[in-house]
Amino acid sequence: MADPLFTKKEREHQKNQLESLEKKASGENFSRYWAERESLGRAFKIEEVKRVQARADEYLNTLIIMVGYRGSKYIDFESAFSQSDSDLLKKELAKADTSENRRFLYTILKALIETPSSWGKSAFARFLRGNGKQKGAKYHGAGMFGVDYGWKGDEVNNLCTILVGESYRDQPYARPLMSHVSHEQIEREMTEADPEFEVIDHGAIYKATRVEKDLEFIQKLCDKLEAKGLAAVPAPKEQKPSEPRKVKVFKAGDVIRRRDLRDLPLPAHVRISIEKQDTDSGQWLKCTIEQVVLRLNDSGHYSCARVEPDKNRAFGLDRFEEKYWLDGAVFLGVWKGSLIKDKELKYNFHYRFPEGNKKLN
Repeated sequence: MADPLFTKKEREHQKNQLESLEKKASGENFSRYWAERESLGRAFKIEEVKRVQARADEYLNTLIIMVGYRGSKYIDFESAFSQSDSDLLKKELAKADTSENRRFLYTILKALIETPSSWGKSAFARFLRGNGKQKGAKYHGAGMFGVDYGWKGDEVNNLCTILVGESYRDQPYARPLMSHVSHEQIEREMTEADPEFEVIDHGAIYKATRVEKDLEFIQKLCDKLEAKGLAAVPAPKEQKPSEPRKVKVFKAGDVIRRRDLRDLPLPAHVRISIEKQDTDSGQWLKCTIEQVVLRLNDSGHYSCARVEPDKNRAFGLDRFEEKYWLDGAVFLGVWKGSLIKDKELKYNFHYRFPEGNKKLN
């Protein structure tokens, strides 16, 4: 049976050390206790990394399995070593250890070597997927985990979370590859470089968090993968040319769907189904209200005016609602009535979206 990273006796020793520190903790020396506790935890993690790196083959095999499942399977970190010779993990490795999966993992690790240390998990995932600000960056693996290569966003994001980790969340598989430099340390470095340095925007300092990569170990893993054999660099799938989008031509009485919102002729007179709260019973009753849609915004909202019942006028040009209210509404035609900008039509009842889970004041 494979050995665990730490024996039961070693785990007990660490536990006893922590308990001993806690007994000494009090109001006067709490800061000292906390500093010692943090130091003990860091020492344990440093030793853990050393032991993982000394057992690189077991570590690498587990990564191959998780990449083979495209992030949909997670193997407990301790089990990756204590159960590395189990029939279950051997069976999973036999299935996942293909030249194609080794190429995928190699690409991720090689990209870690080349990409900037200032990139966090999200930036690294965007680079692999070939979108966002990192699209087209000239490093190994650029865009090779995009949809053209058969990968989905959640698959890439989950693998990056496991292998790269995040500064505020401990990921044991990421520790042998890199360590996150805290924003406190960055602040100390800036202060040492410039004694007059003063933090004005803590948010900017936090975003400056970087990683320190163990390039030697990452390259060692790449060499092992190359020795085992890598498939050829995959080519993107040929994309069928997209057909031109058919514009929706609205007629009075048409039901509006969110996918067709961009085609809604403005200003649009619409009737929206709602649930209105009965004043006496408190029950929610089916009802409708009418609005004039004035502008469709990119932020997921639209601006509108409320239509006065049985009157050919609408009030309030600066009112904003969420677009989901229009999904299922009825288009009554282009508004040709009057718009009163400086007055608001107030309702003397509460109402909500028909599903009942999104209220509007």
